[in-house]
Amino acid sequence: MLLVDADAGHVAAVRRDGLVLRGAGGERSVAVPAATPGEVDGPLHRVLLCVKAQATADAAGWIAPRLAEDGYVVSVQDGLNEGLIATSVGLERVIGAFAGIVADVVEPGVIRDGGPGRSSSASWTAGRAPAWTGWPPTSPRSAPGPPATSAATCGPSSASAPC
Repeated sequence: MLLVDADAGHVAAVRRDGLVLRGAGGERSVAVPAATPGEVDGPLHRVLLCVKAQATADAAGWIAPRLAEDGYVVSVQDGLNEGLIATSVGLERVIGAFAGIVADVVEPGVIRDGGPGRSSSASWTAGRAPAWTGWPPTSPRSAPGPPATSAATCGPSSASAPC
């Protein structure tokens, strides 16, 4: 996995200290490779898109030319942005997910966990409503692919910056 974020300060903190999660149970840190968009060429095989809704179009536009031929994007957001993502990467390459979580970036590299949330996923078919599934998705796109180091996760970004 690779965390990709437009906030260079956030990326620097994650590289230095790991991604820190603060919550009711205390604080923990996990080492995660991190990069800014300018440091990533691709190809991207499995992308978890985790940006604010207003950053979706820019992030999808950045992902599209880097997405591998067999790559796909899972929209892990708290809104339905799959159609917008599909305008950049194609509907057949989008897996929808709803992430109803409470979390905030409180300082570079540090996420405050606001407690339990809920999530679900859907596989989209052109012109039809999503078929809701459990996790992981059960579409051919969820089949094992290249090593996880070639996947990307778009992390906490400012609303105006691309992934």
